[in-house]
Amino acid sequence: MAIPVDGFQYASTTVRIHTVETAYDGQLTGNHGLLPREVSVRLDPLIYLTVGETDASALIERAVTTRDNPFRDADGAMALTNESGTFDLDGELTVNRLGFGAMRLCGEGIIGPPEDEQYAKDVVQKAVDLGVDFIDTADSYGPGVSERLLREAIETSDVTIATKAGLLRNSDGEWLSHADPDYIRNQVLVSRDRLGVDSIDLYQLHSPDPDTPFEDSVAAFAELKDEGFVDHVGLSNVSVDQLEAAREHVEIATVQNQYNVLNRDHEDVLQACEEYGIGFMPYFPIAAGSISGVDAIEEVADAHDATVYQIALAWLLDHSDVMLPIPGTGSIEHLEANVAASSISLSNAEYSRLAEIASIGR
Repeated sequence: MAIPVDGFQYASTTVRIHTVETAYDGQLTGNHGLLPREVSVRLDPLIYLTVGETDASALIERAVTTRDNPFRDADGAMALTNESGTFDLDGELTVNRLGFGAMRLCGEGIIGPPEDEQYAKDVVQKAVDLGVDFIDTADSYGPGVSERLLREAIETSDVTIATKAGLLRNSDGEWLSHADPDYIRNQVLVSRDRLGVDSIDLYQLHSPDPDTPFEDSVAAFAELKDEGFVDHVGLSNVSVDQLEAAREHVEIATVQNQYNVLNRDHEDVLQACEEYGIGFMPYFPIAAGSISGVDAIEEVADAHDATVYQIALAWLLDHSDVMLPIPGTGSIEHLEANVAASSISLSNAEYSRLAEIASIGR
C-alpha cells in the first residue's frame, strides 16, 4: 500500500502501518493523507511513534527526518541499507541482488565452528537488518556448521536460503565430489532439518561429480523439486553445455561459478544465464588478495572514497542485471562495507575502464 505523504519522496524507505485490524507495507510517495485511527509507525529496527487520528504528513515527517532515527546517520542522511535492486528467481521469488555468503561463519579451513559462535550469529542478523534477504550456504560448510548457525541466528523462513549438496569434507580440509543421487536425497533431509524449514528455497548441485553421470545428479534435484522438498534448483561450477543439459530435466533458477572483475573465464555462462533469465551467483566476487595494487581499480576507488573491494562489487552489480553477488565474511565491519558498495554508482567511463582489465570483456 502506498502511503501518501505531503512533500516527501523516500522511495527506498519502507514504513509499516499497524492498526488493530490490518498491517500494510508501503513506500513513501505522493501527497497529503490521513491515518484514520491510532497507529504505530515503525522504522526498523527501533523507532516507534504512536498517535491518535492525525495528519499523515506530520507523523511521517517526524519518523523520517528525526536525527535519532536509526535509519539516519549523525548528519541526518539515510543510513546504510541494501540498494542493489532485486531479481526474481525463476521469475517468481524476489530477492535483493546483493546477498551474503555464509561459508566464512565456520572455523579455520571451513571446518568446525568459529571461535565465537555468538558473534557469527550477530553477523547474520546484521546482514538481515541491512536488507540482505538472500543467503548462500552449503551442507559441506563446517560441515553442517553454517546451516546450523543460520537457523540459530535468524528466522530462516523470513529470508531466501540457498544451500548446496554434492561435496564432502574430511579432516584434512579436502573438498571431495560426491553427487550420487542417493546421497543427494539423504542430504536434502539433513539440510532441511538443520535450517528448520519445510522446503529448501534454492537447492544447488555444488559441483559435477566425475564418478556420477551429471544428468543423474540433476535428475535427483528435479525429483526433489517435484516431491516438494525444494522450491528451486541451482547449479554450481558448470559449463554452458552442462547448463543446457540440466535445463532438459528441470528449470534452473541460478548458476554459481567463480567470477569477478579480474576473472571472467565464465563470461559465456553468464551470457547464457542472461539469455534464459537465470540468476548468476559469482563466488570469490571481490577477488580478495588479487585486486590490491591494480591501478584502474585503485583509482576508481579513490574517486568514490571507497575500497577496491567495494568497487569490485559495484562493478559486478553494474555488469549484468542477473548478477547476484554473495560476498562472504565473518566480520560485521566487512559486511557493512559490502552492503555500502550497493549504493556506489559507477560512471560509464569507470565501468568501461574496469571492464577492460580482464582479457575477456564485453
